[in-house]
Parts: sequence; C-alpha cells; structure tokens
Amino acid sequence: MLSPFDWIRRSTTGPELLGTILYLAGERSEGLDALKNEPPAPPFSADRPPCERCKIYRRQDESSYCKTCSSILDRTEGLGRIIRNVVCLWGLVSELPWHLNNEICKDFTKGVYIHDQNRFLLIIQRHGLRKWLEELLLYHGSDIKGLIQIFPTKGPGHGTCMGDVLCKAIHHEAGFPMDMLRIRFYSSPLQIFKPHLRERRGMLTFSGEDFLSVLNMGVTFRRNLRPDEQIEIRDMLLKPGHRNLHFQWGRLLGRIDHEAKDMLEAWSMRHWPRERIFLLYEVLPYVDIFHD
Repeated sequence: MLSPFDWIRRSTTGPELLGTILYLAGERSEGLDALKNEPPAPPFSADRPPCERCKIYRRQDESSYCKTCSSILDRTEGLGRIIRNVVCLWGLVSELPWHLNNEICKDFTKGVYIHDQNRFLLIIQRHGLRKWLEELLLYHGSDIKGLIQIFPTKGPGHGTCMGDVLCKAIHHEAGFPMDMLRIRFYSSPLQIFKPHLRERRGMLTFSGEDFLSVLNMGVTFRRNLRPDEQIEIRDMLLKPGHRNLHFQWGRLLGRIDHEAKDMLEAWSMRHWPRERIFLLYEVLPYVDIFHD
C-alpha cells in the first residue's frame, strides 16, 4: 500500500498537492484505509488497465482512476485560484513548531502535513509567511534548529512535478547541520534543482532572524512608496547602463514624501548590490501592508 507521503509525491501541480493534503487530513479513513487490503490492479492490458494516475490500483467502474485518486482530483476543483497565492514550507527541525495547527495561524493556513516528529509540509497564504515566522521565532527563539525551505507551487506544463520538488528539498537537508535555524527561499519551484545559481549570489540561505528582517524591510518599502514609485526605483537601479542615474535619483527624492525619502537615504539603497535589490523585490509579494 502507498503511504501518505507516497500519495503526496504523486502530486504534479499545486492544486493536486493541496488537494492531496486536504484529502489526507479530512477523508483518509474513507479512501486510504479502504485500500489497505485491496490488491494492486492486475498486470496492464488493453482491457484492464490500472488507474491512470497512480498506475497501481484498479480503476473504478466507468472511471479512469482508482477510488483514492478520484477523491484527490475531486478535491482539486476550485483550488486553482487559491494556489496562486500560497507558498510551501518544507521543514526539518529539532522540534515541530507549536503553531502548525494553532488557531493563531488558522486564517492563512491552507494545509498541513506532519511527516514525522521532525518534518512537516505547510501550505499557507503568501501574506501569512511573515506572521508565521514571527510566531516561530517568538515562541521557540534559539531553541528551534534545522532547515525550512520556502518555495511556491507550480502549475501544469512546467516539465516537472511538485513531488519531484519535494524530493529535491529532502535531498538538500543533508547539507546542513542542526546547529541553528536556517531559511532557504526560492522564488520559483524550479530553482530548487539548481540552488547553487542562487546561493552564489547570496539570495538563498539565511538565518531565521535575517530572513524575517528582509520581509520586514519589504513591508516598510511597500508602505512608504506607491506602486509606480516602486517600479521606477526597480527600473532605475536594475536596468543596465541607466543614464544620468545621479540626476534621476535626485529628482525621485524630490518628488516622494519625507518618510519615503528618509527610508531610502537611511538604507543607502542606491548603493546596494543588484542581488540585494532583486531579493527585496522578490519578497514584496509575500508581505501585506494592511495586516500585521
């Protein structure tokens, strides 16, 4: 019989991943327990093919899928819109965070899977990431150690599946000792297959406090600058060969309000390396300026 994590690894897209976790949490006794004593489908043949999705169990009558796969796929309906605004956290930690299933994070938690005493998979709304990390560091402090990898989900047609992404995340666990809490942030799920490209730019691995600080900077940045001003700064600092940068930067400082000007001058943002600017703009979709 397939284990719960085996079913999770068969998820190809974000909606399937979330649908599987919701199924495991809510209807496990109806589907998985029913398959415990059910033998695999007979050898593949033209008239008796196995389930089209898992390739193991027999199809239901007049269906291309077994009972569990059908239930999981039914769960994915309506999740496409939700999944665009969520992020996955795969953690290997010294102790499970106390607020994984707590009411304090209920509003933005979409799905939780506890793999064992030290590993978990959490799917939350992107705007809840900062609040979740704040609670983690507030209640656990330096006592919690390990690695938490953060990555968005993927849609169809990307050439790989979410199960592969999760397996690769597990593979990366071996490279880190359990001496502190580390955060690895991927702005795309496919970056997890070539982490060195991001690591050598200093945009991948952080301490828990440092990554929370980056998120807090994103909140301050969004609160003090209008969206068009944020885009103008990005284009000004990141476009190669921008002409009259000193002059254009001075004009910008003369147009924005005092709080925004004081922020940019205190940060010396004009002199940041490009990688730091890229990282700030990558975390902007993960911060909410309206709720703390």
